Amino acid sequence: MFSIFRDPELCAQFARDGYVTMPFLGESALIELRRLFAEIKPKVTLQGFATTTTSPDLALKQEMFARIAPLYADKVNHIFQDFKNLGVSFLQKDSGQPGSLPLHQDWTVTEEDHFRTITIWIPLEDNNIENGAIQMLPGSHRWTNLLRGPNLPIAIKDIAAELIEGLVTLPLKAGEAIIFDHSILHTSTLNTSGRPRVALTYGLTHKDTPLRFWYAHPGDAVDRFEQIAVPDDFFLQYHEIGKRPSMGKSLGFYRHDLSRLNSADATDLKAGKAIRRPIYRDLSAKNCLLNAPEYSITRNPAWNKEFAEKGFVLIPLLDAAKVAHLKAFFEAHQAAKVERFYASVHNPDVDFRLRMDAEIQRVLSPLLAELLEEAEALGGSFIAKPKGNSGILPPHADWNIVDERIWRKLQPVDSAGGYDSCQWRGACHSGEPQLVGFLPWSGHWKSIRRRQKRDLVGHASP
Repeated sequence: MFSIFRDPELCAQFARDGYVTMPFLGESALIELRRLFAEIKPKVTLQGFATTTTSPDLALKQEMFARIAPLYADKVNHIFQDFKNLGVSFLQKDSGQPGSLPLHQDWTVTEEDHFRTITIWIPLEDNNIENGAIQMLPGSHRWTNLLRGPNLPIAIKDIAAELIEGLVTLPLKAGEAIIFDHSILHTSTLNTSGRPRVALTYGLTHKDTPLRFWYAHPGDAVDRFEQIAVPDDFFLQYHEIGKRPSMGKSLGFYRHDLSRLNSADATDLKAGKAIRRPIYRDLSAKNCLLNAPEYSITRNPAWNKEFAEKGFVLIPLLDAAKVAHLKAFFEAHQAAKVERFYASVHNPDVDFRLRMDAEIQRVLSPLLAELLEEAEALGGSFIAKPKGNSGILPPHADWNIVDERIWRKLQPVDSAGGYDSCQWRGACHSGEPQLVGFLPWSGHWKSIRRRQKRDLVGHASP
């Protein structure tokens, strides 16, 4: 888990409770923020419980961010490190029932097993029970892994009333802040003051956090959702709340049970028993609502579609000269006779393994760089399959080396006898060992690459 807090004690408190409070902005900054809100309010629609995020005026929101950011920059840099901004907005809670908001969690916008997204919430006037004090359910950010989004089913809907007994009300002075995890359960008291309550919200996360958005397609299965990689300025661009974003890149469909929790679940949660439901790829071709690849790994949409449906794709890669060169290179450096299924990556000589890897990458990498998108090499090996039963390998699947809900490892495999589909092969009947070179590539986002990259020079595959 990546943390952006500089202070270890503050980090520990946030990890435990899901929120922290502190003084944040001085009076001069508050005066400027009130002036800016008064200037912006006529240009946006704010009724009931509303935020400037929903404004379609991107230029206005960009200007707002540019004017607000300097007001809190010093404080943010003092508290946080290695972070990036997700945007700012004004939030207005009207007096009376129209401004009420039920117990809820903010959207899932990243891979929360590894990263967290955070909101800094600052009232522009003293915030209390009368005008809508914010309320938190301490520790609830650790209760479930259930996905959240503007049009996803709300799993906690039926048990909200059973959970509110644990809420903590947090009155704040103007300029104080509550910093909270997007997954914590929270709400606010009814505003009975007779006037709107206005707050500033500011989002941030670790600088390497990949942003994700989950969308439920109307008419699709109730447990099937699309995951979309969205840009860092997503909260500035996205304003048609509930609709599929026009920006971003589809990462395909996933299955995840968001059926509603019941009283027994509420009892478990309050007792500290987390509820985790699997999130897994849906590779079925039927019911696919988008005319788009399940994996955008190669630069060829047809290949992407075939790879998503079959798990492999055959493509032209090496010409005869390169095949002959690699075969000759292996034979010149491989001293021992190949007597059983063999991978150069399992040779005990580290220098030998590195030489094999370097030559394979030298030949294949420029070619694959032209064919693949957002991918990098993980290591190369020669594989030799000798004549007879000693070369047989049973049906199997290769190792899990990444989170396969999100990424996939690719293995371009070429042999002198034609293309090899990575399927199970029986005994080799020719007089010579069948020689194959492979170079695993991992298709995943560059922002995660530093965390996920492994040294696979010790890995072999058929």
